[in-house]
Amino acid sequence: MVREYPSFTLSTEQYPELELEIQKVYDAEEPAQRGEALADLEYKMNHSTHQGETIIDLVNPWDQYDQADVYTISGEDEGFLKISDVDGSNTDTTTDE
Repeated sequence: MVREYPSFTLSTEQYPELELEIQKVYDAEEPAQRGEALADLEYKMNHSTHQGETIIDLVNPWDQYDQADVYTISGEDEGFLKISDVDGSNTDTTTDE
């Protein structure tokens, strides 16, 4: 079962410490590379502080619990982070739920 929260935007202007990880996601050509890059980005978001809080806590998608969609998946792991274009269209998924 997966709970999908509303999307959020990360910018290197707002979080310059994520620039390398965001660039790796952008440069990934294969789904496996993108999954690894997204896992690295998630790790950095959970372990880097910005203004005294971790970046994932600042983004805090869990505050929108009531807006989350729940569905069941089969087969592949959907992962924690998913890449979308700025317009919100899905471009790929990642690892680590």
